[in-house]
Amino acid sequence: MLFIAGVRCKGKMRKKIFYICVIVVIFMMSSCEKNTQKNVKSHELDYCKTEQIQLINGMNTKYWKNETDKFINKIQSKINESVFADTDSNMVVDKIEVNPNDIYSPILNKFGAFCADARQKDSYDIEGTVYTYYHLYKQILYYSYYDIDKNGVPELLLSMGSNENIESIVDIYAFNGSEAVCIQGNDSLGDRSHLTIYTNGIIYREDSSGASDGEVTFYRFASNGYELEELNKYTYDSNKMPTPYFNSIESLTDNEFYALFNDYEVISDIEWQKLEVKEIIDYDKLYEAFTSTIGTENEIYFCQDDYDCDGQEEAFGITGVEAYDSLENVRIYYITNDAVVSCIDEISIMNGYGNSYFQYSDIEDYIFINTENARFLSLGGIDGQVIWLYGVKDGSAYQPAVSGQFCEFSKAENNSDEYCAYEFNDASQPEYYIYDKSIKEFIAISQ
Repeated sequence: MLFIAGVRCKGKMRKKIFYICVIVVIFMMSSCEKNTQKNVKSHELDYCKTEQIQLINGMNTKYWKNETDKFINKIQSKINESVFADTDSNMVVDKIEVNPNDIYSPILNKFGAFCADARQKDSYDIEGTVYTYYHLYKQILYYSYYDIDKNGVPELLLSMGSNENIESIVDIYAFNGSEAVCIQGNDSLGDRSHLTIYTNGIIYREDSSGASDGEVTFYRFASNGYELEELNKYTYDSNKMPTPYFNSIESLTDNEFYALFNDYEVISDIEWQKLEVKEIIDYDKLYEAFTSTIGTENEIYFCQDDYDCDGQEEAFGITGVEAYDSLENVRIYYITNDAVVSCIDEISIMNGYGNSYFQYSDIEDYIFINTENARFLSLGGIDGQVIWLYGVKDGSAYQPAVSGQFCEFSKAENNSDEYCAYEFNDASQPEYYIYDKSIKEFIAISQ
């Protein structure tokens, strides 16, 4: 899809250009009239000739007036062609060719996966607001591409609603040239916070902190097209009547505040689409198979995912006894897509995993290593203990060759395709690996 944006100028700059053109034309017309009058005075003409000259002067005046009108209309037309009708921004953009599906598909996929899995209720990687609306209120997640700032690159709007109504925008994403970034939302929109978008590019946010007080903020896009500039902010407090809206500069009555919106028009041409959510199947079947197998063993962790990226989901489960800051008698279970459960490893003690370590909401940031084509469960690596890695290959659980060899194994900070391994916790020289998807192993590389 091709989006073309022109040059945008501030409204005041448009007027200045227009007035300069008018002054130039009037000066030209005035000079012509003065030259004519000088010629008339320099000759002793009789009444008849004078009358003829006055008639000619009148014709000249009409001529120049017509030419002036044509010139002004031409200039105004050029100005209108080169700017957007509603703009307060001085942003200059070139032709941009983007496909919003390419830009925002990772975000939509992420939200789709999140909504598909009710177990994500404790995750804040994507907003708790979406979880509440989708899983508890049984609402539908909608999305739309809409160019708020008219720069040629549409933003991604996410909203919740029913089959009949769109109720509230919960997120806005913009494109920074390399990836989509969230500019509004981030678990802060919902029942007490709302966004309104206007045709002039203004984004109005209203946050209620109670029945009688709150905060309202006016934003617009910065010139880079992916950040917001705060234009104005007011605190609302109904106890401060008759001027409940105030900031450090002014206090406004209700009428004065709402007069700010006199020239604002809410956008009404958004084309909303339902986000297709493919429900995760067989979650209950795999989990029930795991719990029935472990019997009275203490469940520590269960995580279902497509570890080998073949379109089928498997799961790993962990049992053990919490002993203050560690786990004892740890057993690692693998559950196939067909709900076949097997214990694949036993570890007598796992350092630093006690006191409900696995219940932390961000635990998955620590116990998984993700490659482009596979995901590995990563355990150990605390207090000098080695790291064990568990993955899936050809439908079976396995440990890659690097498992149990290092005290630290993680993605290298300077290269997303490389992995950094330390044999000892205090080692200064790491070894580097790259994942070979053809053999599903991490291969050492020279640095």
